[in-house]
Amino acid sequence: MSFRMRDVELGHIVKGRHTTIGTHLQHFLSFIGKDTKLKELERTDCENYFYHRHKDTNGNVKQVTVQNEQTLHPFVHNHRYQINKTAEINAENILLMHGL
Repeated sequence: MSFRMRDVELGHIVKGRHTTIGTHLQHFLSFIGKDTKLKELERTDCENYFYHRHKDTNGNVKQVTVQNEQTLHPFVHNHRYQINKTAEINAENILLMHGL
């Protein structure tokens, strides 16, 4: 996320957006596992994301919040081979795939 701080400094994104992206990534990585490799992901791997977030927060997460977080998921699947088939999913790689 440190490289995205340049975008905050340049005014391309606001600090709050930078923080939100980081938070979304942390939730996603806790769901799939930070050591999961891109090539291991299947399109169906994110189907239980809402259930995971609901359970993880003891029901204190709004559906709209999870929907916003899930906007990241298609980018992971659609661009998973653009970085490296053996690359581990981490915040830096996901941000690169997301074009951020």
